[in-house]
Amino acid sequence: MKRYFVFLLCCLFVDRSAIAAERWAIVVGIGNYPQSSGWRPINGDKDLDLVVPMLKKNGLPDGHITILANEQATKENIKNAIHTLLANLRSGDIVYFHFSGHGQLVTDVNGDEGDYGYDESIVPYDAASKYDFNGYKGQNHIVDDELNKWLMAVRKRIGNNGRLLVVLDACHSGGGSRDECDEEDFVRGSRDCFNMPVIASQVKSSRNSIKWMCVSACKSYQGNYEHKIDDETRCGRLSFALSKILVPNITVRQLREQLERQYENMALPPLPQEPEIECGPAMTDTMTVL
Repeated sequence: MKRYFVFLLCCLFVDRSAIAAERWAIVVGIGNYPQSSGWRPINGDKDLDLVVPMLKKNGLPDGHITILANEQATKENIKNAIHTLLANLRSGDIVYFHFSGHGQLVTDVNGDEGDYGYDESIVPYDAASKYDFNGYKGQNHIVDDELNKWLMAVRKRIGNNGRLLVVLDACHSGGGSRDECDEEDFVRGSRDCFNMPVIASQVKSSRNSIKWMCVSACKSYQGNYEHKIDDETRCGRLSFALSKILVPNITVRQLREQLERQYENMALPPLPQEPEIECGPAMTDTMTVL
């Protein structure tokens, strides 16, 4: 009888833990960068109208969604939003991080990219497009190394039972494929890399492996063209696609299949663009995304 009572308590504890898991989100959308930054306007802020309702449909309450739009989306505010979130997280929670805005390749100053020589970065509101542009030295770019450090703190708080989904509706292509394209005003990112001085004696580090699920709007060598909803309205191609397909209980495999299908059903961009999904070793095809 005693063993049965202990077993029953254990079952109740497991059930309460499953119920206690909560969903949280940080959503960043930038469309109107400062004119002094050198970045052209895009429609990253318009993605908020797609992403936030999608998250609510997936069970996230208003109080669990942090929104940073345009001038609110500075590097410091993004960092603080993640650190504030950490205080609320518990083991088993589910976290969604979304960035819609410009992306750029930045000189790899710690050597973790090998011979490639560049890190990927997302571009906050207060980051300029070129080194030494109006005195800017690159301090506000959020390179992948730094973002990964912030996200690793999230991963540690939610544990192996938690889920972390990172969505990047930006572009990190450093190629010149957009030079002759009339649609350049509606591409997220820059064909110009952000080149910084590299100290030859700097200590080299190794590249970190991903420990979450990351969904990107395009391959690393492709441009991210905004989706034209009508003659006056454009939005992120990835944000639009996810708003159509990301529903409760969708699995990783289903997301892959439906995302590719949704891209194919949308108006074709001027040049090929395919979504990319990377998963950490703990994410299996049968796991639910949110």
